[in-house]
Amino acid sequence: MKSKHINRALFLFFSALLIIFISYSLWLYPPDSDISKALPQDETTKALDDYNLFGGSKKLFVLIKGVNEDSLKKANAIKKKLLNASQITDIYFNGSDIPQKALDYIEENWYYLADFKTQPISQEDVEKKIQNLAQELSSNALYASLNRSDPMGLFSLGGLNFSSNTSENLTLGDKGYLLIASIKPNIGDIENSTLLQDEVETILKEYPNTVVFCPNFYSVENSAYIKQDVHSITLISVIIIIFVYFMLMRNITMLLFSVTTLILSALSAILITRILFEDVSILVVAFGIGIASIAEDYLFMLFLNDDYKNKRFNYEVFWGFLTTEIGLLLLGFIDFPLISQLSIFAAISLSISYGIFVFIFPKFEFYKKNSTGNFHFQGVIPPFFIAAISLVILSVTITRLNFDTDFRHLDYQNEKLLKKEALFQDVSLNTKTPILIYAQNIDALLAKTDEIKKSVPSSYTISNVAKSNQEIQKRKEALAHYDFKQLRAYIKQYASEAGFREGIFDTVYKEIQNLKPYTLDMEILESFGVEIIKSDNEYISLGYIDSKDEDKLENFKDIKIIDASKILKKSALRSLDSMRNILFMALVFISMLIIFVTKKRAVYALNFILFPLAMEMLFLSLESSFNIMHIFAVFFVAIYGVDYGIYLSKQNISQSIKAVAYSCVTTFAGFGILAFSDVNALSSIGEITLIGIISITFLILQKRDKIANE
Repeated sequence: MKSKHINRALFLFFSALLIIFISYSLWLYPPDSDISKALPQDETTKALDDYNLFGGSKKLFVLIKGVNEDSLKKANAIKKKLLNASQITDIYFNGSDIPQKALDYIEENWYYLADFKTQPISQEDVEKKIQNLAQELSSNALYASLNRSDPMGLFSLGGLNFSSNTSENLTLGDKGYLLIASIKPNIGDIENSTLLQDEVETILKEYPNTVVFCPNFYSVENSAYIKQDVHSITLISVIIIIFVYFMLMRNITMLLFSVTTLILSALSAILITRILFEDVSILVVAFGIGIASIAEDYLFMLFLNDDYKNKRFNYEVFWGFLTTEIGLLLLGFIDFPLISQLSIFAAISLSISYGIFVFIFPKFEFYKKNSTGNFHFQGVIPPFFIAAISLVILSVTITRLNFDTDFRHLDYQNEKLLKKEALFQDVSLNTKTPILIYAQNIDALLAKTDEIKKSVPSSYTISNVAKSNQEIQKRKEALAHYDFKQLRAYIKQYASEAGFREGIFDTVYKEIQNLKPYTLDMEILESFGVEIIKSDNEYISLGYIDSKDEDKLENFKDIKIIDASKILKKSALRSLDSMRNILFMALVFISMLIIFVTKKRAVYALNFILFPLAMEMLFLSLESSFNIMHIFAVFFVAIYGVDYGIYLSKQNISQSIKAVAYSCVTTFAGFGILAFSDVNALSSIGEITLIGIISITFLILQKRDKIANE
């Protein structure tokens, strides 16, 4: 008796120390509430991460409703205040917002950057052009302008998003004036994005008739909501599980030790998962409560079957635990961080709980009272009939499923921001498709953009405002071979005849003779929306093309087209294929293990996989679509359904049924609450788990085959 109390005291003491230590560690390095970091990070989605490093992706939009004088005054006032915000670098509203350095850069390198018509101009064409200029000036003296440096129009530079009219303000159609601000924080920088949102909202409080949107706000608001949602769900789940557990077992001492075990195993699993994955999603915390409720299966089976009292090893519990661990570890190989984290967390948590319940709890001498009673369920549906019905339902429903390829639907659906985003979809500056160009050095990058320009003339890349050494050399040679001396003579001759004042064209094309060396200003490129960044020992540049020209870039290497929906779809389909293959292999392996363990009772045990699976597929076929977390939950229900099948295929059916019934109730409490979450990743798990638990409960009420009852 004394030994029992010493063992209990030592367990509580060391558990308390570990719980305090792990809790403090997790407080210092808390789980991440940004769900985007838990999505696949493969070669496909890496392009999105690279794109988010560019200033062109870091924009904030402010709409001042109405196109009138009052709205214009508000727009200019807001612009002035926003420029003082710490997280905003500059704002574009009209031509006056173009940096002078950018204009100077274009002017200094004009003859290198502009397109050059190398075809010589005949004497007759020069005469005709000069006469047309003279006639245009005389008939439109107030509005016409004369390009004295290039009257023949040999050089032109198109594609720049600059307006020479400084009074031309940016508008969003007839909705109102539009301010576009460049911001400092990346989309995943929640701390500075929060500061940005606070600063902007404080400024706009004075201007109620405005709308502001920034993609960074999704990270800020969704992360805060997910954190609150997870905390609420966790608290409610813990309260429900403790209440249900106490009502079932009515043993306060055992409740204390089991809850301590579950908390210790969950915290330890979170810490280990954090070490393995570096960043752990906060969704693992909410999922952990459900795992804790499943871990109680082992306690119920061992306790209600008197394994503690008789000091025997329960092989059914072991085989159930082993199949669950194998299934979870297989899921850990899926290239989807959130699923991998949940699977590895579950495997670690269950193994710790199993180890404590099997090897340490016997020392505490928790024995079942005689008044626990027996359960006697006798349904009317034979196991073979249930298996046949399940297979029919699966064959019909599996072709009716529609997979949702948009990972963003796993996140909290922030309706307020989604409406604002839709409003700003019409911004003209965002109509082109971004592309990323990769190269080992800057000159190679410039050369590659030159090739793109030749294939897609309408593209807007760094080649519009910067040239490679090879192209600069070609331009110098082209300028040197062009007969500007003769052209200047023709221009002066016919200018005098057309009535132009003396000396007006004295300097025409003269500066080409003494061109300054080409200078590439890396800092100024961001003003043109095509800056260069260095990442992982390579250089990346941002460009833009029309969506109709995407096919023209198929043969180009090291070019990524940034179409978020297509990228996420490709990644989602890749994850689905990976998961489907692993699920198939895992289910085959688990089924073989069930047959090996249960032998002639295999049909009855396999029904705990087949029937819940059929009901879940039926549910998903009635939904408009299903997501990757639905599939994860389907497999998860299957692997702990295996436990129940193995438990109930044994001879001591009454106490096993009672243990499984208890387990279903606690699992319902632990996972069922997830169905009410506003985070789709969690609600998807909760929905499937509820259907699975209801299906398993139905199976418990049915009779076994004759062989199983022998």
